[in-house]
Amino acid sequence: MDSYFKIDHAREEIVQLNNEICPLMTWINDEDHFLQKWESELADAGDMDLAVLVRRYRLDRGCSDMGHMKRLWRLAKTPGFTGSILPGLSKEVQDAQKAQRRQEREEKGVSEDPMDVDEEEEELVVTVDMTAGWEPPARLTDDMVDVNVGMKVDGDDGGEGDAKKKCKSAVEGVEGVEGGSVEVMEVDSGEKQKKKKDTILEPAGEDEGQAEAEKATRKAQKKAEKKA
Repeated sequence: MDSYFKIDHAREEIVQLNNEICPLMTWINDEDHFLQKWESELADAGDMDLAVLVRRYRLDRGCSDMGHMKRLWRLAKTPGFTGSILPGLSKEVQDAQKAQRRQEREEKGVSEDPMDVDEEEEELVVTVDMTAGWEPPARLTDDMVDVNVGMKVDGDDGGEGDAKKKCKSAVEGVEGVEGGSVEVMEVDSGEKQKKKKDTILEPAGEDEGQAEAEKATRKAQKKAEKKA
């Protein structure tokens, strides 16, 4: 009985979470578009100081938003996911679009047909499988530049992609340096071995010369003793 209520409650939570995902994605999308538009308007007006501040704020928000989007992306890839992580349309945008369509109909003199299917209902009918081939929006990945540091942050791993590339290039550079040092060490080791051989042979030659000199002195001593 207890497991039944837990399963039933889990299903309710899944439905609630699916209903909360779309508003979150919509809010992230609208907020980023609003900040981009505000930044461009300030830049066009010549107020670059405020434009830079808005850009910093947008990039800081984008870093945190990308963390949320990556979690939702991983959630969408799990088997059995029934929600959607596509951003929708906020109520303000929907109201503006409805007013624009109504104005266009009035200008054309076309009356609204109640049998026409509303675009909102069409969006509800269309189902999109977000578990296959979905990537975070490029708008949040292309502009992920830290203004203070100047390091680009990768959209998929929070800056780890570029860090890995830099580490890889650094490692390749280190490997190249190490390879050169190994070759030098090999040459040096060969020269050292030659030097060792030469040093080993040189004392042997000196010993032979000393032995010959001692033999000559002994012969001379023997000849002197015989003459005496």
